[in-house]
Amino acid sequence: MRPGKVLTIGVVVLAVGSLVADRGAKLAIERVAASRMQSSLDTSKRPSVDMGGFPFLTELIRGKFDNVTVDMVGASGGKVTVAHLHADLHGVRQDNGGVRADSITGTGHIDYDALSAAAKPLQISYGGAGLVQVTAKVTVLGRNLTASASGQPRIEHSTLIVKPERASTSVTGDAGEAAAAVPEVSVPLRDIPPNLNIKLTPAAGGVDFTFDGTDVQLTANYPSTNSSARAPAAIWPLTVPERRQALGAPVHRLAS
Repeated sequence: MRPGKVLTIGVVVLAVGSLVADRGAKLAIERVAASRMQSSLDTSKRPSVDMGGFPFLTELIRGKFDNVTVDMVGASGGKVTVAHLHADLHGVRQDNGGVRADSITGTGHIDYDALSAAAKPLQISYGGAGLVQVTAKVTVLGRNLTASASGQPRIEHSTLIVKPERASTSVTGDAGEAAAAVPEVSVPLRDIPPNLNIKLTPAAGGVDFTFDGTDVQLTANYPSTNSSARAPAAIWPLTVPERRQALGAPVHRLAS
C-alpha cells in the first residue's frame, strides 16, 4: 500500500476516533446532568439534556457550554409541581460556587390541579380572559357559603400570588359579599434568580409561563427573598470528580 494512502487512512481513523470520543463524553456528561436535575427537582422521569456544540471536549475542559437545552416533566417548582418545562441556555459556566448563563429563555406549564393541591383548601381553575378563578368556602353574616372570585396571577418575591378581585358565583347567592371573603392565593416557589423575568398566562388547561433573562445566576450564592421558598436546585455536574467519573479521565487533564 502506498504511503500516501496509508496516511489518508490513518487521518480518517483518527478523525472518526475523535468524533466517537467527543460524542461519548457528551452523552456521559448529559447523563450526569440529567440525573442531578432529577434528584434536585424531584422530576417524575429523568430530564432530557442536550449540550450542543462541537467539539464538546473543548467546551468541557474550559468549563463553558455554548448551548444547552433542557426538557423536563413533573418538576418541583417549590410547593407546586411544574407539569413541563423547556429551557434554552447559552454560555453556561461555573461561577462563584454556582452556575451562570449568559442568557436563558424558556416556556412551561402548571396544571390547575397542581395549583389547587398547593393552595388547599382553595380550588383553582380558569377564570377566562387572562384570569384565574379561586373558589373557597367562606362565612358571610353567619352563613356558610361557597364563593368564587377571579384575579390575575403574578409572582412576587418567589411566591405565586392570586388576589381575588372580580366576584364570580356563590351557590347560595350574595355573590358580591361572599366573593369579597375569598382569601388570597399564596404559593411559595423555589427562589427565582435575579435577572430572570417570568410572565404568567392563564389558559383553559392551566397556567402557561415564559421566562427569559441575561447574565442569570442559576444556582447558589444569591440571597433568598422568601423564607418559605425552596432553595434553587443544584444541577450542574462540573466539579472535577464528577467529570472524571463521567469520562474516566485523569483529574489533571480536566481543569476545574
